[in-house]
Amino acid sequence: MRTVRSFLAALGCVVAIVFAHAATVPSLLYAPDTVVVSRGNAQITFRDIDEYMQRVPPDKRAGVLDSPQRIQALLLNMLLNEQLVAQAEKMGLDRDPSARGKTGWERVEVLSKLRMQRFMQDIKVPNLEELAREEYVGHREKYTDHGARQVQRIFISAHTLGDKDAWKLASSVRDQVVADPTQFDALVAKYSDEPDKASSHGLIADAQQHAPDRWFAEALESLKKPGDLSMVVPAEGGYQILKLVAVAPDAVKPFPAVHDALVKELQQNYIESTRRDFLDNLASEKMDADPAAVASLRSRYSAAVGAPHGAPAAAAGPDVNPGNAQR
Repeated sequence: MRTVRSFLAALGCVVAIVFAHAATVPSLLYAPDTVVVSRGNAQITFRDIDEYMQRVPPDKRAGVLDSPQRIQALLLNMLLNEQLVAQAEKMGLDRDPSARGKTGWERVEVLSKLRMQRFMQDIKVPNLEELAREEYVGHREKYTDHGARQVQRIFISAHTLGDKDAWKLASSVRDQVVADPTQFDALVAKYSDEPDKASSHGLIADAQQHAPDRWFAEALESLKKPGDLSMVVPAEGGYQILKLVAVAPDAVKPFPAVHDALVKELQQNYIESTRRDFLDNLASEKMDADPAAVASLRSRYSAAVGAPHGAPAAAAGPDVNPGNAQR
């Protein structure tokens, strides 16, 4: 992965540095078969780029390539597709019915897709039973159902008092609780603006499911044992104070209960990691770029310059993002 990032950075630097002098580079003086960038046996020429750009509406082509990042993405993805095509041809995938009659960049996209499909089909996932058990034992917290936490809440509304006075009152109420914790019920009855306080007494049976806002959730997280009191924290429309009343014990799910989902997750991770390594290995091959040719792409499709040499006229196509490789 580090190698791939270095190549991304290298091409990005070439594009950024040369673009500072792009105005001095004659965009249309290059022959269509001039190689702009290459990696391994894959080469991208102006002809390839011109053909690829036919899918972009003419009035948007200049904008697509008026950015170092977009040119970088375009060239890297085109290179990767060409590398996949070379493998596909060696494997005889060009004889697939879906590739018959396809030419140019349409053929490249079909063959690169076929290569990736074959690669994914050929991945052999090893037995992951032992790894699944190690994951379960080493990360039991992921497979634990936390017990319900019952809290009692005093809510001070800011609608009538205003924010500043609501904060002062909430702070005063908390000081009273700290001075005499047994008075919490009485303080709920006297000060809380909860509409159902007469019946609920401020009790929330399963606070983890309740958690109406992030401030409530953060305050709840700070409470570790029954009797713990939160600081005054914001609430929608005012301020709140929480007291932890009771905590049900946590329950670790037995391994058989999580086995299938855990193994499936590990299999998916293995497949994705294998796919990523395959593409990273292709992208890590030595890459060469013609700085002046790369720089010329920025103005190649500008209205002031006109149509590139060798670029076929085409009706406006769909506005798509560059690149087809499954990265």
